[in-house]
Amino acid sequence: MILDNRLISKPANDLAVHTEFIFPSQGLHCHAKLPCVKRRPHSDFGGLFNMRRKLTWAVLCIAGVGFVALYNAGSARATQASGFSGQNLIPFTATFQGFQVFNHLTQDQLQQLAPGFPNATWTSFQKTEGPSDLYLQSNTWQIGGSTGWHRHPGHSLIVITSGQVTQYHADCTSEVYGPGTANGPTLVDSGNDEHLIRNEGGIIATGFAVQLVASGAPRRIDVPIAPATCPIL
Repeated sequence: MILDNRLISKPANDLAVHTEFIFPSQGLHCHAKLPCVKRRPHSDFGGLFNMRRKLTWAVLCIAGVGFVALYNAGSARATQASGFSGQNLIPFTATFQGFQVFNHLTQDQLQQLAPGFPNATWTSFQKTEGPSDLYLQSNTWQIGGSTGWHRHPGHSLIVITSGQVTQYHADCTSEVYGPGTANGPTLVDSGNDEHLIRNEGGIIATGFAVQLVASGAPRRIDVPIAPATCPIL
């Protein structure tokens, strides 16, 4: 078998050798029983290289478009407060040192103090370890206003004083609160619960929130992207 592998000087990107075996019947002057070597023009390899380069750029472009699409999809789900305002009514940082309080009323005491109380006894217990900051927040929702997705690093006691609001959780379950609603005007946020509160009623809604968090911690932590389980909000 005869094989000619001479390398012809070409630019770095075009350096390539291609061999193709053919037989005398294909028109070359070769030994009758030996295949000959036909060299393919190097211009063919330039075309192959250009095609490969174009394919590489095409793959990179497709990947880039995919990344931009995902980014825009995430941005479309980004959440910010809109038509909502809140103000801390305490003009300074109200810090409490660690405390533990416990209160209990027996049935006899309740009969004297609160005859219509529905339970046999009443108990209240709260304990903190380390200093805590207290916030007294005044909130206002315009019609269609929303807090945006967020959470708090501590619990909150919330009362809606006018209008009504709808609270959505990360799994998209919801409850309506306000005077005259089935759930009433009060709700408790246990903390670290991603939620969004929106005014879906026909009038402005207002309310107050009492919040207790670790001293120095932010009162509110925004959730920049809506939960995947509730992307409609």
